[in-house]
Amino acid sequence: MYFISIDCGAPNDYDDYGLGVYYKTDDKFIDSGENRQISTQHIYEYKEQRSKNLRVFPNGTRNCYTLQPDKGKGNKYLIRATFYYGNYDSKDQQPVFDLHIGTDYWDTVNSTDFFYTEVIHIPKTDDIQVCLVNTGNGFPFISSLELRWLDSSIYQVNFATSLLTKWRYDIGSSATYRFPQDAYDRIWSGKNYDFVPLNIRETTSLSNNNDAYKVPAEVLQTALSTSDVNSPISLYWNSNSNYTWVIYFHFAELKDFPSGQLREFNITVNGNFLKNVTLEYLKPVTVASDFVSGSKINFTIQAIQQSGKLPPILNAIELFTIIKHLSTPTALDDITAINEIKKVYTIKRVSWQGDPCVPTNFTWEGVECSYEGSPRITAL
Repeated sequence: MYFISIDCGAPNDYDDYGLGVYYKTDDKFIDSGENRQISTQHIYEYKEQRSKNLRVFPNGTRNCYTLQPDKGKGNKYLIRATFYYGNYDSKDQQPVFDLHIGTDYWDTVNSTDFFYTEVIHIPKTDDIQVCLVNTGNGFPFISSLELRWLDSSIYQVNFATSLLTKWRYDIGSSATYRFPQDAYDRIWSGKNYDFVPLNIRETTSLSNNNDAYKVPAEVLQTALSTSDVNSPISLYWNSNSNYTWVIYFHFAELKDFPSGQLREFNITVNGNFLKNVTLEYLKPVTVASDFVSGSKINFTIQAIQQSGKLPPILNAIELFTIIKHLSTPTALDDITAINEIKKVYTIKRVSWQGDPCVPTNFTWEGVECSYEGSPRITAL
């Protein structure tokens, strides 16, 4: 298990016995900010210990956490940041600010509720920078920061793109699952639509499957289907932005049919054929869509003729948008050198966080850079 679990602003490390995860304070991961506790009026609204405290950043435009996973660069990670304002400052004014992964925009935080955002990311360096950026709408803050290693064969991302999670649904369920049910600590939220529910009690075979995605048996054991073979599963989502999307469909057959009878269906996304799928009893199948652009996304799961009397099925679904990494970070040797200088001379400047040269509006104070090819530090 390769986890980094940080309770930002917490006074001490502790075991979360419900999750079976050990959370550390954030003192060793960031040089700036102030610890705060949420208002006593909100302290009991959420069970999670991680909602009780936060770290706020009243100084500087960009404040960055540095994560150093054991497996280092070139590996695939799920990184999740959680925020709960909880009126910690008694102003009843939810701040709005940006979150960056490395040198690139990740998401905007604007919620009074317990909120998290997560990205699936492959870093180019051993250090992963998660930065909170003040956009002039209140002081940034953060409640927790978590990193989980992922198998390299799942979720097709590369150095040029990351996946921003929009939804991860356990179809046909009303429960929520994460670690320990999910080995990668993904959060699966129950979701129901107006279709026919399917479920099974026996999950041993699902738990013992060797599928690399490791969708929990508890998630796969529920599904939705249609009432007859001629009715498809059709769903759509609207967005206010022209995102580029990718969808991951997760299936598992929950009924043991007579020999030779299999559930078969095809998937179309925005009217374009994606794939034919044939299911075997309790054997998980994951299908990833191509990139889909636009403000509306729809898909249809339709039984094909050979399927006989078996309607389509859907057990779980994940929807992501694409983060494009357009910035070129500072040359690695220069980053290593400047961080060694920072360490040796115990320099603690608010601006000396994140990449030294990129983005250009966040260049470290007192540092000069050139931008021909890869950014380089030219003077101090």
